[in-house]
Amino acid sequence: MPDASSPDDASDGAIDGVDAGVFRARLIGDLVVVDVPDGLPPLTQLSCSGWWAVLEKPDGARWVPLQDDRHPSSNNPGYFLDGEYIEPSFNLGCDVIGCDDQPFSDLIYADDAREYVKVGTMALPEDVSPAPGMSPPDDPADVIETRPFSGALRVRFTYSTERDCSEPHEVTVPLEIPEHGVCCPIGSPSCSSTGPGGGWAPTADACLEWSEVFDESFVITTDPRGCPALADDPDTCCGCSE
Repeated sequence: MPDASSPDDASDGAIDGVDAGVFRARLIGDLVVVDVPDGLPPLTQLSCSGWWAVLEKPDGARWVPLQDDRHPSSNNPGYFLDGEYIEPSFNLGCDVIGCDDQPFSDLIYADDAREYVKVGTMALPEDVSPAPGMSPPDDPADVIETRPFSGALRVRFTYSTERDCSEPHEVTVPLEIPEHGVCCPIGSPSCSSTGPGGGWAPTADACLEWSEVFDESFVITTDPRGCPALADDPDTCCGCSE
């Protein structure tokens, strides 16, 4: 896959003679997705290959990935994200490249239309828990804020029509994220909430559909655009007893 910062503006690639323009990027809530139309041959991709990227053009010269200053879970010394401390983690991550021969569904779930921006550092919490076998770092932890994105985006992805992922094709699909939108309807916070989930969307029709999760607790949070939203609460156990 070519470097995501490639200056090439062309939307190229084809599926056995089918023009790449059949793909369409859109928003569900503030989640960027790409529609995969019916009638195409099964599409496959390489795992651990960075087969998709959401790109912006901040300097007017190159398309680059949306800013993400978070530490990867494979080498995370601990940091603050929107006021919450993210515990250190060190793992191998995704390190085995292979062909995912399960065909694409009708949607490619790309990423949220958000950026993660480092704004400073902060002293570690007194009760910080280091990763197993690791000591808490002495340096202050990075402070990172989530910020909504608006403007022109490109979703670039690579696929193959072969079960072994040979003969890859690349497609770049444009998307414009509006600055203004709506706050979606929101349900009550509870265990196994029936929703809806609230949050921001470009239009009411684009609000994220709600999938009820049995015995999972939900609380009300505020998303990066200031809209109330339901979020799962991992610290509360539904149906538990002393």
